Amino acid sequence: METEYDRYDCLRYELFETLIPAMLYKGTEKERDEFFGFLKQDGKVFIHDMYQTLCEDDSLPYPYENPDFEVRIFERGGVNILQILLPPYNPNINDI
Repeated sequence: METEYDRYDCLRYELFETLIPAMLYKGTEKERDEFFGFLKQDGKVFIHDMYQTLCEDDSLPYPYENPDFEVRIFERGGVNILQILLPPYNPNINDI
């Protein structure tokens, strides 16, 4: 069975599987730490604004509101863990 992806699915992939990981894992240690610190401080607004910008750049209506996203930070054994909770979009595919 072949799964159909729409433009929103592609934007979610671009942001959450490409752009954010690149910002967290590439660049200098200082740049990575600054980006992670920004996500810790204001991640919910950042995720909302980034996804909204991608939608606008592709001339798509933005389907979410700021409260639809949640960012949680955990620390376990001295390791910081960032969890980004996305609003449901396409129930026919696995989420990111």
